[in-house]
Amino acid sequence: MQFEDKTVLEKIEQEFHPIAVPSKDPNDKIKGILFEISTDELKKVDLC
Repeated sequence: MQFEDKTVLEKIEQEFHPIAVPSKDPNDKIKGILFEISTDELKKVDLC
């Protein structure tokens, strides 16, 4: 996904944001951390 909004670009400092898509290859992996949060927790921080 490509960001074009200048205010977004200034905040995230990257033009492209990777998007995960389903894969049938069991060797495909996404490196990172998965955080599990509740709907209530998300509502408290989703101010945009």
